Amino acid sequence: VPVLSADTNEADDLIIDGIALGITERLLTRSGAKPGELVCVTGDLGRALAGYLVWKNKLDVSGRVKRRLYEKFLEPKARVLEGLALSKVASSAIDVSDGLAKELHLLAKMSGVGVEVYPDKLPVGEGVKKVAGLLGLDPIELVLASGEEFELVFTIKPELAKELGIEFSVIGRVVEGNGVYAIVDGKKRKIPPLGWEHLGNPKPITPDIK
Repeated sequence: VPVLSADTNEADDLIIDGIALGITERLLTRSGAKPGELVCVTGDLGRALAGYLVWKNKLDVSGRVKRRLYEKFLEPKARVLEGLALSKVASSAIDVSDGLAKELHLLAKMSGVGVEVYPDKLPVGEGVKKVAGLLGLDPIELVLASGEEFELVFTIKPELAKELGIEFSVIGRVVEGNGVYAIVDGKKRKIPPLGWEHLGNPKPITPDIK
């Protein structure tokens, strides 16, 4: 039976879930990205996973940093205004619920294109570098694998991006081909689909992009 939408996941507890249906003037899907377009994301990334690692490993971080990291879990913010703006001009979009790398792989696959990411352009959230340092990880790894972010990743023509009227970061570009790559010192390195794996084991958070 094809699954059209809703939350397909696994858990030990009974979960009552629901979906909402609506009508839109323009359908914004995951399959409209075109070569030459920008790859962008709202907000900052990495705090959700970094916060989880602080809790799991009982890391010693300051109260301010801990509050900023836990904010993603305790006070999630839906990007409604940004979504409305993107619905008019973006070519494709998806929310970061399972991990940035995984969402980019999904956009690339469904659009039949490749995606190039510039690691130095990724918006690393406050406290992420601190946590990465304590655990001996690259903060970019946390950003790529962090789920439950609920930021919006989207593709858009460069000339249209200037007229959006919302805050966002340009993190890469859409290219011909397939797959997701990091551009480091002019060289392409594959980025695996890091993030939460539904109905299976989570991917490790150690992409080889250095």
